[in-house]
Amino acid sequence: MVERDTFRVQGVPLDWSVTRLRACLEEHDPSSSPAIRSFALEDGRRSYTATVVFKTRPLVTQGPKPWDISLSESGENHSSETDCITIDDDLLGMTTLYMPSADNHKVDIIALGNMSGCPLDSFEDEASNHVWLRDALPAQLLNKTSRRPMARVMTYGFESLLNRKCGPATFQAIGNAFLKSLMTLRSPSVATPTILIGHGVGGLIITQALVNLSISERESDQTLLDGIRAVFFFAVPNNSRGIASLCCSEAEDGSRQQLEDSLSQDESEILRQMLMKVFTLRHETRIFSFYETLESAIAQKVRHRDSPLHEPDTDSHKDGSVQKGVVLSRASAIHRHPWAGDDLLECAIPRTHADIAKFEPHDPEYDAVRNTLLRLVRQITSD
Repeated sequence: MVERDTFRVQGVPLDWSVTRLRACLEEHDPSSSPAIRSFALEDGRRSYTATVVFKTRPLVTQGPKPWDISLSESGENHSSETDCITIDDDLLGMTTLYMPSADNHKVDIIALGNMSGCPLDSFEDEASNHVWLRDALPAQLLNKTSRRPMARVMTYGFESLLNRKCGPATFQAIGNAFLKSLMTLRSPSVATPTILIGHGVGGLIITQALVNLSISERESDQTLLDGIRAVFFFAVPNNSRGIASLCCSEAEDGSRQQLEDSLSQDESEILRQMLMKVFTLRHETRIFSFYETLESAIAQKVRHRDSPLHEPDTDSHKDGSVQKGVVLSRASAIHRHPWAGDDLLECAIPRTHADIAKFEPHDPEYDAVRNTLLRLVRQITSD
């Protein structure tokens, strides 16, 4: 099991504050020293959701899930639909990291992580627990009139593709589940401008979701598609060769075949072609591609002539051994508009594949991502 420092707390009563939540968590485990990093009203406005960093892992999380803390046992007076708050560390489904006031809410930003399914595995700097989507971006996207934050920032988590107990998942199934969650956020008649961000497999799930919307004849699906104004791809493969590279970089031997079953290379190529057709007809939706330049450890399979990986011509790398290399080359990670050859829509980031979307506080590599988002949001909100 992956040991994480950051946890999500759901079901926090509406009449609670950050101080009250911290006191509740400290009461149940004083040594955990919780630091509340976000405290956001969930869609539907029925409760708050928080993300919390603990100095030491709370006792409640050392047992089997669900990790619930009873509010009735603590003697708390509260206004909540449930009698407990729930802690987790995989952030499945939608998690609101920042919710602006209703008057200032102009745009949604939703991020999906890589194969582990947990978005923080892709977007959190481990040393500082800094999540740029939560700790930096909201305060930088301001309403031009009020000078208040205007972006609702969310993540979407899905079951890990590395979990052999779950069996092989498919893009179709995960993409449909993602769309159902998106639908719950939407007004039936108004398309909120939306920017989707995907790292690795998260980008492929976004691709599947967009294709599903494009072939749907339902008016609600077309309204949802109209609202998606841009997609940011962080090291997302654009071909079957890139899919094979992901499998070698992310999986241990025992789970690699399952990953290859989940990430059908033929299916990914069809998806890529269909996505290009979608964007051919939708000039107002933009694709931004970020690609890695630093090498990662890559497990080698038996070498084939058409292998997507750069392998030295020796027998020592034909037996599943590990070597260094870039997981996705620029050519495999750039998603070009069929109608535009704009170099401004791509950017190199000197990171490994796993770390390409992780930034420290005041990280200069974050500036390119932030500035691109700033320009885009200003354009979207001025339309």
